[in-house]
Amino acid sequence: MKNKKHVWKLIYTYILGYEVDFGHLEALNLINASKYSEKCTGYIATGIMLNEMNADPELLEMVINSIKTDLTCGNEVYESLALSTIANIGATEFARSLGSSVQRLAFCEDYKPSYFIQKKACLCLYSFFKKNKEIFNREVWASAFDNELLTQKNYGVLLSACGLIHGVLVTMGTEGFEGCVTKLIYILSRIHDYATDYLYYRTPSPWLQIKALKILRLFPPPEDEEALNAINEVLISLVTGTEVGTNVNKNNADHAILFEAIRLVIHYKDKANEIVRKDILALLGRFINVREANIRYLALETMARLSHNEVISSYLMKEHMNTIIYSLRDPDLSIRRRSLDLIFALCDQDSATNVVNELLVYLNENDYTLKEELVLKIAILAEKFALNLNWYVDVIVKLITTESAGDYVSDEIRFRVYQILTGFGEVDPNYELQKYAALQIFLALQVDFVHETMIKLGASVLPEFGHHIADAPGKSHTDQFEVLDKHFTTSNISTKGMILTALMKFALQDSSLIQHATTIFTRYSRSWNEDIQQRAIEYLRMLKFLEKDESYREFILESFEPLPTYPDHMQNNSVLIKRMSQIKKKKNLAATGKDDTEKDIATEATEEYKAQVSSALSRGKSKEASSTSGSDIFSGDTGSKTESGAFDDILGLGDSSGSNVLGHPFAKANPGDFSSSQTVDINSEAEELSMNGDQDSKWKNLIPISCTDGTIFEDDNIKVNMRFNISKYVTRVLVEYVSTTASTLDSVQAMLKVPDGMKAMISDTKYPTNDTDNPKAMMTVLHTGSIKEDIKMAIKYESGFGDPVKQVFRVPVLVNKFIDKVDMEQDRFDHLWNDISTNRPDSFEKVDLVMSNPARGSGASQMDVLKKLAKLLSMCMNLKVLPPTDKSNFSKICAVGQVHVADEDADFPKNADDINNGSTVPLMVECEFYTDINEDEFRCSIRSNDKVRVTASFAQLFKLFV
Repeated sequence: MKNKKHVWKLIYTYILGYEVDFGHLEALNLINASKYSEKCTGYIATGIMLNEMNADPELLEMVINSIKTDLTCGNEVYESLALSTIANIGATEFARSLGSSVQRLAFCEDYKPSYFIQKKACLCLYSFFKKNKEIFNREVWASAFDNELLTQKNYGVLLSACGLIHGVLVTMGTEGFEGCVTKLIYILSRIHDYATDYLYYRTPSPWLQIKALKILRLFPPPEDEEALNAINEVLISLVTGTEVGTNVNKNNADHAILFEAIRLVIHYKDKANEIVRKDILALLGRFINVREANIRYLALETMARLSHNEVISSYLMKEHMNTIIYSLRDPDLSIRRRSLDLIFALCDQDSATNVVNELLVYLNENDYTLKEELVLKIAILAEKFALNLNWYVDVIVKLITTESAGDYVSDEIRFRVYQILTGFGEVDPNYELQKYAALQIFLALQVDFVHETMIKLGASVLPEFGHHIADAPGKSHTDQFEVLDKHFTTSNISTKGMILTALMKFALQDSSLIQHATTIFTRYSRSWNEDIQQRAIEYLRMLKFLEKDESYREFILESFEPLPTYPDHMQNNSVLIKRMSQIKKKKNLAATGKDDTEKDIATEATEEYKAQVSSALSRGKSKEASSTSGSDIFSGDTGSKTESGAFDDILGLGDSSGSNVLGHPFAKANPGDFSSSQTVDINSEAEELSMNGDQDSKWKNLIPISCTDGTIFEDDNIKVNMRFNISKYVTRVLVEYVSTTASTLDSVQAMLKVPDGMKAMISDTKYPTNDTDNPKAMMTVLHTGSIKEDIKMAIKYESGFGDPVKQVFRVPVLVNKFIDKVDMEQDRFDHLWNDISTNRPDSFEKVDLVMSNPARGSGASQMDVLKKLAKLLSMCMNLKVLPPTDKSNFSKICAVGQVHVADEDADFPKNADDINNGSTVPLMVECEFYTDINEDEFRCSIRSNDKVRVTASFAQLFKLFV
């Protein structure tokens, strides 16, 4: 009794915020008490004060043993206390040690607990699963979900089970759980059977319906005709039977179910009943006009999910565009933002002019929260749907000159104008467009006070393209010079620098302006700002050189050459897309405090821009054939490798290997260090690992064993991250697909091209059900033999409205991922090394390489190089580097490890318990300098046995990093 009182005082002290690092043992003793009040106190104290991070291991073990006793005692009260406590703590060690006990209660494996306990066990098991995925067993859990949990009649158990099932399927995928579909359809079709257990404002079990629909959305449409008809009947009743009433709580419940049902219809596409699909459009049209803000928001969001369909998009545009535009004036910011996203998604060639004009009118209204995003979207739509790019120029000029909007015209918009006016690729520039743009910008600058962005635009465009209008009255080079000069004093420092450069260009184009320019540069050569002063002095000196000797003109003109056309790929890769993504992320961070871009179908229209450029902009350009045709996404060229051999010869980076190494001076002077039988030809047994571009640099960075996660591929649409988990001969790779734009990623497919020596598989992509996660897939790689090359991974995805995009890259799983360090003394190492080198037959792997010193010419000593090589062998290759006898003076390092190889009949493991020992192959390495002969080279020798050929692949990997 006294202990209980003292423990409650400790709990109170802890709740007040004081650190309590004693009394845990007393709480444990209360857990073991037989009296309910004492046991309850012990569990409360444990649940509140026990922290996995700083708990004493022995105490934690005693707590686990006590809880395990209560979980298996059969007393419902004790089981309830134990489940509540461990679910609240959710420690990884609890999940590992108590997972089987909780699973026994949740799945009723050998004991039938009460519904109350089974419900708690399901919730606790899900908490454990989130902490430790190793408790998951696909076959056992699939059987339990199908035969036990989804057949329950108790509402509480069924609701908890659906939460568990949804969480597991989102993370681990739906493979093997297909039997759940028919059970869930049955539950939805008989939902009124649960009305006696739970009615919420006369709606039967709303949360159960929502969870069941969410789980069904993780599966493809059922192939069984009867099941498909049953779910379609459920969807028809949900879509047609929901009305807006006067009770807000009932409306919220009914519409939560309705919109989840609509999402399932969208997921089923043409497999959904045609009546339902038509009713959805009518419902959405009605919902965007209701007074309830939540329903209007959901209707706009759902319309955006439907906008990818061209027929539906055209219908929505014709029937509801006025209502959607009217929603831009809604008092609710979230509705205004969703309306803007939807307008952007629905806009097409026919409606672009009207939509842009409406958005320009709305731009004049003081909605500062959306103004930056609105300006960007107007600029994107004007470029994308411009049949005549003169209209695009008019829109940009109007954006900059609109009162209060110029501040929101970012540098990215200005840069994009430069790109379009200059042109792309080898196609001749559009001189008519350049002339029109120069004229409109010149006229806009005539006003005494214009926005800074317009002055910057004029300072860049007029010197480049102003010659097209120089012959027109009142628009000569002198007029253009003066119109920029008059804005100098009112501009900021960066703009002033651009104006000075523009004036210099005008002076070089028209010699009559040299004197005027000289006066201006002389005036500002004494400016307090160092940038303005430096520009003025440099330009002044150039003009003085030009006055003295005209031969300097050609040299000076080289510094002011016209802008070259931009590469072709930049035509579709607009900087505005990345800017849009940044704005989305920033707005959401400010609203929610979470760094989470709004990922919905509405914003996917942003990405459509990348696949469909303006017809006016692409005029004269031929469209390349899509590389994604056919079912094999590896079809077509996957990128050529750089042939590095010739460069190696030129730079002296080549190495000697094989039988010719025995003729090297190193081998002649030290024959005992070289094996007389060179049994490995690394160039024929393994492909040379070469580098080609930035993506291969990402691949190389993820190869070292010390690197557990990172980005393997990135382009303008997608970033692919990988996280590695290694266990003996198995490497698991969690692949995460992250959108680098404001749009979500749809239909991500992945294929692997696996070389000899490895087996690999990748799961289907799992898509998140919330906005805080990204699509993921799990890759499993087994080492089965001699690895000749790396794995190639191809992905195909849809982002926005464009054609599917295909990308191919290399997977950084090579032989080092399957190596473990081995502790060994130097004497033992020398004995095994000599035995393999001299006594073992030619079936054993023996190879000696003479490689170039990677630090030659840098002044680094041989010990410095060897220390770097030791770090490479340890941190990258995962070998154990033996310490040298004399650490202050050594010329050789030795390293040893073992390579794990799967048995021939090994299959992909389903969990950690399925990974057997396989076989191991020893791997021994020596690196030595012979400075008395040549400091620019060193010997690298590798030895192994005759089980599996691993030396060649290791040598090629070592060469890559050296």
